[in-house]
Formats: sequence, C-alpha cells, structure tokens
Amino acid sequence: GELLINDAAIFEAAAAGSARAAGVVSVDGDAALSVALVVAPDPVRIGGLLTYRVTVANRGDSPVNDAVVATVLPHGTLIGSISDAGTCASNCDAGGLVRWTLGALAPGASRTVQVSFTAFYYSYSHALHPNGTVVPARAWASGGGSSTVAEQGFVVDSAPRL
Repeated sequence: GELLINDAAIFEAAAAGSARAAGVVSVDGDAALSVALVVAPDPVRIGGLLTYRVTVANRGDSPVNDAVVATVLPHGTLIGSISDAGTCASNCDAGGLVRWTLGALAPGASRTVQVSFTAFYYSYSHALHPNGTVVPARAWASGGGSSTVAEQGFVVDSAPRL
C-alpha cells in the first residue's frame, strides 16, 4: 500500500502542555482506519529511552489488505529497537522515517507496533530542545482507500538533577 501523508492532523492540547490525539478519515466508506499514538514517558529526560507506540485499527466493515503505518523520529535521537519488522530509512538517527507494512486488517482488527530510541542523544540536539520544550510526534496510517494521522506532543526534561 502507498502511504499518504496528511498534514491536517487532529490535535488536542492537554492542560500539561502535551497532547494526545487519534484520527480517522474514511475515503471510500467501506474501510476506515483509525490510528492512535502514545509517547512514553512524558516528560522524557535528555538521554532517556523514549517509545512511540502506534495502534492501527480497521473500524470499517470491509477488510483492509494493504495497511501501512509510519512515524518520523526527532532529530538527534539514537535508534534502539523497532518492532514487527518495521524498517527505517537511511540515517534513522537524524529524523528518519520508520515504516511498517502491516498487510491485511480484518474489520474490527487492530495492530500495535512500536519504536524505542534514546531521546536527543547527540549534543547538538540538546541546544535545540531546552527544558520544557514540547516536541511533536506524529504517526500516519493508510490502506483500503483510507488514511489517517495522529499527533502527540511530549515534553523534554533537561533540567539538571540536584
């Protein structure tokens, strides 16, 4: 399946300065994918392990045979692990695209994939993400004529420990 990147993200800010969202856009009326993104921990310390967990579900009444999901890692990260045979474009540590080809999703079925990485490992990224910075994370899913995007912001905790 071809990944359709939709920049019209559904985004809801939470009181703590982070956000969680899930979206669904049905193109053909038969297949309707939804995607949810959870970023943990939030806040994340510079040099800490951060995980993006993405769940894609077929909320329609027809199977989706070509489901694909993707996310882009922030610049300055160090890749750890990618689940479920996900692949990373070249130079994944510098904001690369992580992509999973999920294949078939029956009506009502869902799949969860994740990627873990060291947050802002490289020294140049420390200056780009001072304490309290909200960093956007986004995941896209497409298949069966349907595409959707979810976005969550997470907070960088770079304050020195006393």
